[in-house]
Amino acid sequence: MSMDRPLLRGVPYVWHSATSAQAATSIDGPRLGAMQSLVLAYIEEHGPVTDQEIADGLSMCGSSARPRRIELARDGLIEQAGTKPTRSRRNAAAWVRLASRPPADT
Repeated sequence: MSMDRPLLRGVPYVWHSATSAQAATSIDGPRLGAMQSLVLAYIEEHGPVTDQEIADGLSMCGSSARPRRIELARDGLIEQAGTKPTRSRRNAAAWVRLASRPPADT
């Protein structure tokens, strides 16, 4: 009798175990979708950038670019690096790519 395990980012894990889910995620890090990859590459090349600059630079609607940026921040790939003025002269969060961190010593 074969039991199918759920997949988290393509890696099997035990659904009721937070530790198992964390281990599955850590195997190769977060997998990015096409739009996330575009937003991350833009931030890496042009950062620090605001959501408005990301949307304008990639010719995306803000309601498409902003959620991808939020996902990247949630996954720890980018961080806020201060603020910048927008076209309307209001301050907005500016985002940069996080440098890769070496694994912690055990």
